[in-house]
Amino acid sequence: MTDPHDGTWVEGTAAELVADAMALGVEKVSTRMVADWVGDGLLASPGFRKSTRHGSDERVFSPEQRWLFTELLKARQRSSLKRIPHHTLTRMVLYLWLVEDTVVPTEQARRAWRTYARATGRHTGPGRRRLAQRVVEQLAHPEATYRQRRTALLLIEAGEKSKQPDWEKLSPVIAQLASPWLVPGTPRIERSLGPAWLPGTATQLVGMWWATQQVTELLLNKRIKEPVLDEVRAVFRASWSDYQARRAGMAAASGEYGRMFAPPASAEARIKETVEAFVGELAGVLGFITAAMEAADAGAVPERRSTPKRDPALGRPKSPVIHEPTIPDLSR
Repeated sequence: MTDPHDGTWVEGTAAELVADAMALGVEKVSTRMVADWVGDGLLASPGFRKSTRHGSDERVFSPEQRWLFTELLKARQRSSLKRIPHHTLTRMVLYLWLVEDTVVPTEQARRAWRTYARATGRHTGPGRRRLAQRVVEQLAHPEATYRQRRTALLLIEAGEKSKQPDWEKLSPVIAQLASPWLVPGTPRIERSLGPAWLPGTATQLVGMWWATQQVTELLLNKRIKEPVLDEVRAVFRASWSDYQARRAGMAAASGEYGRMFAPPASAEARIKETVEAFVGELAGVLGFITAAMEAADAGAVPERRSTPKRDPALGRPKSPVIHEPTIPDLSR
């Protein structure tokens, strides 16, 4: 990857970006495509360049954005897939926004988060079935019955299809899948999942799924303002850096669960992990994780919020945000 600040990049119009693409051998490219990329957050909005007394020239993209456009096209060309979905390129844009400040402005990132949220949980029928089967296999107690497994599978699959899981039904079903001895009206003793130093219950895992979905809906509707995104990004950078320094020790202390803390094997996987971890940070700072954990302790489902509610102590959520992948990928 080249350096956007090496002095070789200059401002460019949409037409010049198209010329850059054609020079790379990209055939299906047009100024309409450039405009679509702006709308999806893959590019920032071009700025005005006034050079006469009577008006402005055609809008131009910054040198950094011209570089970004070229790098995204190169990444698309390197892929073995015939068609690269937008959400894959979107994660690259969001990763750049998370790790540095000079290429992707927050107004662009906000649109990119909307594109990311729009693609979240989008699966084909077979894909939803495989996801549901994987979750059931991960959570099911050896003594779970066929009926318990089947019920959980169908509810997860239905929730993925509608993107509106029935939390009132799903939470107790998942709890009984993991702890088959649970009976309504009796003392609630759930099986612990995960390493001994980071225990969790199936009810808490469903709560984390709920918290992630709440954040995804807010991102989809652009209801998280730019200043909040900037503040949470600053918190995330510190906590994510701390996790990277500690993850090897966490793996060593986790026995059979050590694989949960293994670093990603590829650059694409690292980008995906980082972007998803930021969604978890948002869920913590906006108070959704706290609400989920409090409800889980009571064996209930959190109440749906109509508006985001920031934690009064920004950066220090009441319920600590753990970035390590400790729950099944329920929202994918």
